[in-house]
Amino acid sequence: MFSSISWTDFIVIISTATLLYYFVIVSLYFRRDIIAAIEKYRTKHSNSQPPQDDPGYLEILLDRTMIVCDQIRTCLQEAGIEKTEKEICVNELKVIVGQFMMLKDTPFMVTINNLILKESERNNITFLPVEEVDALWVKAG
Repeated sequence: MFSSISWTDFIVIISTATLLYYFVIVSLYFRRDIIAAIEKYRTKHSNSQPPQDDPGYLEILLDRTMIVCDQIRTCLQEAGIEKTEKEICVNELKVIVGQFMMLKDTPFMVTINNLILKESERNNITFLPVEEVDALWVKAG
């Protein structure tokens, strides 16, 4: 029976079986790392945001901007009335802005930053410089 198998066939079969065995072992042992690397590659190379010239997308952004502006106005008015401490006010603004990260790096972000500065000035909140308002958009890791 073994005389009908050549050495070349034997080496190919053993090599293939060995590679298949190690592939299964490595994929089982490192599956979480492999999946994480694939997801990281996909998110890095995918175009997940819709085109910004799409009218439907722009309408969604405008709606989100109106919502975040209302929430910011309310937050800053309450902070002005209650004389809220700086850290608490900044944390509340970070939470509000963090819910609308899709507006980051859009023209609406500048509008929202200007609103924060104007509303804080209007409500006598003097501890919000421009740098801190820009820092609100940094997503907490």
